Amino acid sequence: MMSSPYGHGLIGLGLLNLCYPRWFASPGKTFLVYGLVVLGACLPDLDFLPGIFSENPGRFHHGPFHSLGLTVGLSLMTGLFMILIQWKRRTNLLKIQGSKFKVQGKTENHPSYSGSHFEPSNAGTLNSYRYLNITGFVFVLVFSHLLLDFFTEDLKDPYGFPLFWPLSGIYVISPWPFLPQVMRDWTNPVFWGQIVRVFIVESLFFLPFFFLSWRLKRRGRQE
Repeated sequence: MMSSPYGHGLIGLGLLNLCYPRWFASPGKTFLVYGLVVLGACLPDLDFLPGIFSENPGRFHHGPFHSLGLTVGLSLMTGLFMILIQWKRRTNLLKIQGSKFKVQGKTENHPSYSGSHFEPSNAGTLNSYRYLNITGFVFVLVFSHLLLDFFTEDLKDPYGFPLFWPLSGIYVISPWPFLPQVMRDWTNPVFWGQIVRVFIVESLFFLPFFFLSWRLKRRGRQE
């Protein structure tokens, strides 16, 4: 039971456009951010990796990686990590600027000059709004993966995934799944037919959402 990386990626990029409608960057940086967003949208499926090494890819699939516990923990850690990176860059930048002001003999007129040396007055202060912003987006991004899998058909026991882990190990799944599952056995004669079916269904449901978000983003840029 799982949606495809294609479907998860479309939803992730659509959420990026909706959450950051005024964010624009150079093409290189844009592709990097898009790649990280798609990776984040597919992150819970990394529980395939331990199974691959044990020659049973589905052995750990839909375990704790598909849970609110992991979603919350990952969101908090990612937000803190991004803020620390920003803090480090800002500190280094202000140190460089301080050195330039000293060389030019203009430190006394700089707002961050304390009298004896250049101090990055705000560099050590973590921006709580930015932290909550990044943390919230990562939570929504990863949770979108769980939401799609919740509505994906599952034909093998145990059905669903432990959404409320570590508080509860009960597996949950929608009683009305409308997304077809992605088959992992490429030797199955219906494998390629199922892949085409997944692509068509996910395109019908998710492409309109992505294009709508892109259009809203373009409108925000024009404003």
